[in-house]
Amino acid sequence: MAAGIDCIIKLCSFFFVIIHWKQADIKKVAYKDDYETLYRLYRSSKRQVGDMERVTRQEERNQMAREIHDSVGHRLTALTMQLEAARLQAKTSESQETFAQLKTLAQDSLADTRNAVRTFKTEDTAGLQAVIQLIRKLEAESQLRVAITMKTGVLGIILTNQQSVTLYRAIQESLTNMMRHSSSRQAMVEFQVIAQRELRFQITHSVKEQITIKEGFGLTNMRERLADINGKLTINQVKDQLHLIGQFPLEVKNSD
Repeated sequence: MAAGIDCIIKLCSFFFVIIHWKQADIKKVAYKDDYETLYRLYRSSKRQVGDMERVTRQEERNQMAREIHDSVGHRLTALTMQLEAARLQAKTSESQETFAQLKTLAQDSLADTRNAVRTFKTEDTAGLQAVIQLIRKLEAESQLRVAITMKTGVLGIILTNQQSVTLYRAIQESLTNMMRHSSSRQAMVEFQVIAQRELRFQITHSVKEQITIKEGFGLTNMRERLADINGKLTINQVKDQLHLIGQFPLEVKNSD
């Protein structure tokens, strides 16, 4: 569909140039109607392309919202039910109170997840902005402090659904690893656009000593996700700072 519209636009542009050139040698009146018709078709086609791009981006956000809902929302719902069952079977009041508190925490997390899903479905939220909002949700739930830095031009980029999912999963996995293997609860996340063609993101946090980086399932999965969008992953340690750096190409906009 998009290819067909692009073809129409190019054909209209070609006829527009031909008509404009011939007007230098023949009377303008003979070609006035054709010129106006082709020009209206050209403008209409351009509007259709813009509308299709907006619809496509909205569909991608909805798809990402469904994935988050399915992978996180369903598990939290199941966890809530299991905690309630455990509370009812608990033999002491202390155990019942503990399970009740855990159930409340799971319910709050589920509510936050649903709010995040609704955020992705909101018309005025797109790409990186939605990912950042999810990071803030993760920050609040995990009692982390995440300093986010965005270089010039970052907020103007458009991410596909696959890129958005990959970016969020990579940051989520990095912060989860930090909580598991470091006493630090502070991290820095930086986004940078390189030559308007690539997005580079870096997650940095402190470590107490030199560590041996072993890639488990999480990091391997992150590397594979980035490879699927022609990206790459680098992990290194400089003194007491651990750096995880990801990079992938952006889709170049068609200027026609």
